[in-house]
Amino acid sequence: MALKPINIKKLSSQISRDLDTLLELEKPAHVANYYVNKKKVDRAQLPSTDDLIRIIRIHIVKRTVSSIRTVVNDEKLLLEVSTYKKAIIRIESSSKILILNSSGRGKYNELIEGEIKKHKIKNRIIDSISSTPRSQENKNILPQEKMIDYAVEKAIEEESSIIEKGAKKKEEEIDLLIEKKEQDIYNLSSILKSVDEDKLIFEEEITPETVTDWWAEISLRGDPFNMNGLEDIDAKDYDDILIDNSGVKFAKDFRKNRGDFRLGKNNLLLGQLGTGKSCVIQYISNSSLNRDITSFTVRIASAFSVEGLHHSFYAQTILKMSRWFLAHNIKETLEPTQEGFIYGLLKILDERPQMKGFIIFIEDLHKISNTDIVFDFLQMIQPLQESMTDEGISISFIVTGIPDWERKVLDNPFLTSVFSSTDILRIEDVSPETATKAIMKRFDVYRIDRETTWKNNNRYNLSKKYILGLTSLIKRYTVHTGFRLFFSEVKNNLINKQFDMFQVNPVGLTEDMQKQYLLMYSHDDEVKRYLDRMLNRRLKDSQVNVDKQRERKIRILAHIIQNNGIKETDLMLENNNNRVILDHLFRTCKVITMDPEGLEWLPVKPVMEFNKLLLEKFDVGLEYFLVHYHMPTTTVTKFKESKEAYSEQYNSDINYILEGLKAYGVDSNTIDEFNSISNKIFDNVLVPRHVRARGHVNLDIESVKMGLNDLISFLIKFESPNLIGSLPNVFIAWDYRHDKLELTTKYINEHSRKILTDIKKNSQEFLIDSMNAVHELLSELKKNLKILKKLNNEFLQIGDTKTIKIDDIHPDILCGLFQSEDSISDSNFDDLVDSYQRYLRLYLRISTTLSFGKYENRKKIWGDVPSAGSAIKRMTTGADKQLSKTIDPNEFEQLQRSEFKVFLQSTSKKYYKTPFYKEICEPLVKRYGGIQSLNLSLEKFKLLNIATSHDKSEERKEYLNSNFSPYCELLKLIKIVTGLISDTILNNYIILTLQNGSYEVIYSNCIINNHNFSQYINDGIVSPKHYELFSNEIKKCNYYSWPAISIINSLFRNSNTERIDFSEFNSIAELYGNFFFGQAISNIIFTIKKNNVTCRKIYGCQHLLIK
Repeated sequence: MALKPINIKKLSSQISRDLDTLLELEKPAHVANYYVNKKKVDRAQLPSTDDLIRIIRIHIVKRTVSSIRTVVNDEKLLLEVSTYKKAIIRIESSSKILILNSSGRGKYNELIEGEIKKHKIKNRIIDSISSTPRSQENKNILPQEKMIDYAVEKAIEEESSIIEKGAKKKEEEIDLLIEKKEQDIYNLSSILKSVDEDKLIFEEEITPETVTDWWAEISLRGDPFNMNGLEDIDAKDYDDILIDNSGVKFAKDFRKNRGDFRLGKNNLLLGQLGTGKSCVIQYISNSSLNRDITSFTVRIASAFSVEGLHHSFYAQTILKMSRWFLAHNIKETLEPTQEGFIYGLLKILDERPQMKGFIIFIEDLHKISNTDIVFDFLQMIQPLQESMTDEGISISFIVTGIPDWERKVLDNPFLTSVFSSTDILRIEDVSPETATKAIMKRFDVYRIDRETTWKNNNRYNLSKKYILGLTSLIKRYTVHTGFRLFFSEVKNNLINKQFDMFQVNPVGLTEDMQKQYLLMYSHDDEVKRYLDRMLNRRLKDSQVNVDKQRERKIRILAHIIQNNGIKETDLMLENNNNRVILDHLFRTCKVITMDPEGLEWLPVKPVMEFNKLLLEKFDVGLEYFLVHYHMPTTTVTKFKESKEAYSEQYNSDINYILEGLKAYGVDSNTIDEFNSISNKIFDNVLVPRHVRARGHVNLDIESVKMGLNDLISFLIKFESPNLIGSLPNVFIAWDYRHDKLELTTKYINEHSRKILTDIKKNSQEFLIDSMNAVHELLSELKKNLKILKKLNNEFLQIGDTKTIKIDDIHPDILCGLFQSEDSISDSNFDDLVDSYQRYLRLYLRISTTLSFGKYENRKKIWGDVPSAGSAIKRMTTGADKQLSKTIDPNEFEQLQRSEFKVFLQSTSKKYYKTPFYKEICEPLVKRYGGIQSLNLSLEKFKLLNIATSHDKSEERKEYLNSNFSPYCELLKLIKIVTGLISDTILNNYIILTLQNGSYEVIYSNCIINNHNFSQYINDGIVSPKHYELFSNEIKKCNYYSWPAISIINSLFRNSNTERIDFSEFNSIAELYGNFFFGQAISNIIFTIKKNNVTCRKIYGCQHLLIK
């Protein structure tokens, strides 16, 4: 049986008596709880919480009007409405139940006026009764309070009736004016006219749940701290976002064609990690074309010899030039040599005669641990420039480095001829003041409302307390003083929702702001009426719940306010629901109007004026309070960092990595290993910021080092297992990694090899460097897994080789392809197209050289390729011309992309039995799953290369959107080709022992697999007594015998390990074979066999030799 509701009049009387107690309660819901617990009333008998709050507000008004009259000791005194309202607002701002529930708040003016009216009538009645003659007995009963109250009520009814009649007439006149204005706006608006009002229904939208990025939460258009230099920043914003250090000033002078730069002079740009060297390079590069200068940027972060550095430099610059040629529809193939480099620059000048010269930017050399080879490499710039000057080429080199280089450069006469003391630009270390300025600049450039009239520049001001924290942060560092340190700190705080870094919290209201806003809002009756109407009126015929309606209305109005008005072409109005809301805000809520001149939707004038007041007082406008105060279910919270809160992002990263590892197919032991490492890291390394600031006194340094070293080892082992298994410790393995991450390298160099007592002297710096390294390593793992997932999801559909692994890919490709999570893009695709062609030519050159010898000997086999007549003629003609410059020219350099197929198939059946086909082409065809599969790939390659070369964007787009990923297709061929290069060198050799005790090496897969010969091969070696048998076969098939000697001392010059890259054709030939690649490889193979050297693949056709 339902309980009978409580009598409202009795409840109202009870609330009047309990008012002081109720105002002290913490939450609105506690009002009902008070009567349930104290008065033993059932909750079902009580009105709703909103109705209870309304009754409380009625009694606040009654008490306030009466009490003020009593205080001034004048029962007849009646003041202005505003006087009573000020007193009521003071009560409001001190009571949590009234702050948190607005029910009845909009009725204060009406209630106060009603109370004043009652008291005025009551005064008149009392005066009337007092002036009437009364008998003695009447004096005992008059005036009776109840009789007076009854008379008051009757008088109010009569007076209200008269007022209502006058008001109604006036209201009708105003309505006519409003109707006319609304009709004018209706005629101007395409949105209002486009849909019949009866058909405008706000419908529930089915949208996937999305996670809002932290920058969107604070009204920024992107991540201001993306660590990609200027890549994601418009050139027009460079000057607004960069701090004026010496490097930036140099770049600005370059852009304005003033200052010290001149072609032919070089510059050395020195600065600590994160001080903005790359930004300076990007700034100059972006401005160079305006000065008729072409620029190329190369990044060389890994090298183990001067020769390797030269090879990387020429390989990268030639690749950049090839892309330039493709973009300008020029057919040209260049060798990665000094000659190819100079020829490429001359070709560009021929095509663009207005060009004055070139700038080559060289970055990341400071990441190479052996500075001797870096400085030896830099010395080559002067003779290279002299060679180019002889050819009429003006060129400058701008090289980045670290401050420690300056003294070494100035003390080296060979380097001062490249960089004089006036050519060295020293970028200042970053002070806390400079860092704070840079942070503020980034917030300003990235804020959404930057282009609008209202520029709320103070919205992202950092609090003084936070700036002091940044100052103490830099004091804890002895080396790392770059912008990245500060940007990382700010970004981590924002990711963890620590928004109290700002003077104004961009995603929530402080208690003080809330109180001040409430006072302003409550005092402005007109604005309150508009907003209350918007918040409380439902949309016509909509089944969507009220909160969702209110949320959408708030967002649309906030958008209009934030943008100082919007046109009907605004992207937000493309959504039909938003158009419905706009119509509702105009027709029903009357809170927006249209400017007939600009045809823009604007807030009505009172709302605009109120917004200006808020901007003046808080530096944020009404849109901020709409979203953070009026939005349904919004609560004011203040984030306090704790280990649990800090763990949220960490656990998210760990779970992502674990899922990625499982999807990639690693075994359960690897999953368990990573779980163990992640737990160790969390327990010992990741601590809250306030604990970090104290230096984490109880820090277990050995446990931190162990956990971090395990994580470094795990990353290397995941990418290239042979690196960990082949070297004595993880730090040597790190030196051989394809990309040495900066923060992790800093940790290794500064802490990993230090003794415990040295680390304890500055445990804060050790801890923070450790944490930075952890975040960097986890980000790298996440990025790698994300890209591998993209590659392998497609790759599983192709051929018989099921997975692409990181150690299948050469570092030159890895550095581009794995640059960021979203880096698989058109630019990477163009690089892969170039690499595809380069590796195919390289395979043909290496395998043909090893099997058939020097150029003059190779020419003898071309008659066996009947279908390639015209191609071979052009190849040999071009190679013959090279004989004056090189003793072993590259005929495959002239091979065009359309001609690869002529070597792989023929109409002549005899061709398939020739040594050239059996040794060179057949392994490629077999590896690719047959000639049809290979042909299909070559056709796709042809189509893609044509589309890239001739700007056939539609053909390119159509193919890139097809079922099979072109990236995977290209990577598959590159993987197959690099694998074949390694197999040919390491598995297809036969060492022949001569009678005189000397050795020769031949390369023949056919001989190895022929039982007539294989029975005499013992572990790759043939004894002297069988030499003649093999010699006859060599002559018959035109194979070449390479003399071989041990070069153990040349191979291992500085340590027991040596990296060798079989794709570095010219460097290997020069270092180990008197400029003949076949000779060099044969010497290396013989050395490996004779000295039991271990050879293990680390990346692509890069291998590690271990003595």
